[in-house]
Amino acid sequence: MTQENKNHLITLEEFMIRSQNRFDGATGELSQLLRDMGLACWCAQLYQTHQ
Repeated sequence: MTQENKNHLITLEEFMIRSQNRFDGATGELSQLLRDMGLACWCAQLYQTHQ
């Protein structure tokens, strides 16, 4: 790992896309499920803070 790579931060989304591309049979379904769960948690938290 180079020094440049050590200091480069990536988003979880970018990490999932890069990781998915390493597997020939990956369809993206798990990635989509994780995104959907994250969005659902964000919505639930937003709903709770505005009550």
